[in-house]
Amino acid sequence: VPDLRGYGRSAALPGPYGTATQAHDMARLLDALGIARAHVMGYSMGGIVAQQFALLYPERVGKLVLAATWACKTQTAKERWEGWALPLVLRRVRGRHLSRWLNPRTARMVTGLGDPEYVDWYKHVLATNNDAALRQSAKDIHCFDSRASLAQLRMPALVIGGTADDVVPPYHFKMLARLLPHARLQLVGGAGHLLIYTHAGETASRIRRFLLEPPAGLPQEKNGAGA
Repeated sequence: VPDLRGYGRSAALPGPYGTATQAHDMARLLDALGIARAHVMGYSMGGIVAQQFALLYPERVGKLVLAATWACKTQTAKERWEGWALPLVLRRVRGRHLSRWLNPRTARMVTGLGDPEYVDWYKHVLATNNDAALRQSAKDIHCFDSRASLAQLRMPALVIGGTADDVVPPYHFKMLARLLPHARLQLVGGAGHLLIYTHAGETASRIRRFLLEPPAGLPQEKNGAGA
């Protein structure tokens, strides 16, 4: 799981930032590792990077997994307001300052999860990411629109998300599954946007089953290692 440019241990990498650059970075990473083709998964904003990668390098994607993500994040008045407000906040407040505001109570208000372990992890994330990358990501989140392009993607795809996701509501998952030619939709009951944290076992199990399925048209193995 690579840290994208501007985030985590890649925070010190120079710009330009943004999801398109990060998609090209992933191609260069695969080149450096000698990997011609791989299954690709993107979660939340990483789902934008995964879509960009699949559109730019379709021959390099075996299967595509899009978790808690979207094709266009400006479907409602609330989402359009968020798209205006979030970049404005990040132009005035640095990530490390936001991290000081986070505690179990405020984290529960924003994410629905106030577990101290999660709060400590997320405070570290906010404090160490590159502020320029955060600002560009905030812009990309609400400017990205893949709706007209998804029909080009012919690889098998899994769209997965939580039924109780308030950050990326389920209508986004349904749109992705409808626009991707070879996609299936799976909803995790009761899970919110942090399903990879709160429902990690179930989410991982569903993704694993999808990735281990043989390509369409090939017979299932019986009694052997694949049974």
